[in-house]
Amino acid sequence: MSLRPQGVSGSSGSGGNFDLSNLNTVVAPGQAYELSRWVGYTLRHLSFSMWFSAYYPHTAIAITNRMPTSLHPRDLDRQALFSVLISPYTGVNIGPLILDFPPGLIWVAPGENLYVVVYDLVHSNTNAANTGQWALNMLWEPYSR
Repeated sequence: MSLRPQGVSGSSGSGGNFDLSNLNTVVAPGQAYELSRWVGYTLRHLSFSMWFSAYYPHTAIAITNRMPTSLHPRDLDRQALFSVLISPYTGVNIGPLILDFPPGLIWVAPGENLYVVVYDLVHSNTNAANTGQWALNMLWEPYSR
């Protein structure tokens, strides 16, 4: 798990940026989840798993205070509260990605808009179109400052 404070960009651990510009085939469409129902709650657990046939798609997950204009991973919010790129090169494509957060690290305050964004699973091979699936689970607990 890596945290990226607002205003900081780059990649953690790889020493460079990954070029997603040629990955235009959607293996599975993404989704943005608005979290207003969780006002007063803190995110404790997030797990993500993906299934794909013979292709190794790339995707990303972000927790952000802005609704994305695109769900392609190349448009990942660089100022997100939390983000992770999921690709064969990061080794996260084997088994589920499981993230546990300490209480209060990510919580929804009154009047705040937060979104969990699962970006499209994308690949460069057009034969990979619509060959994948993904699932996301979250655990929220009541939180008071």
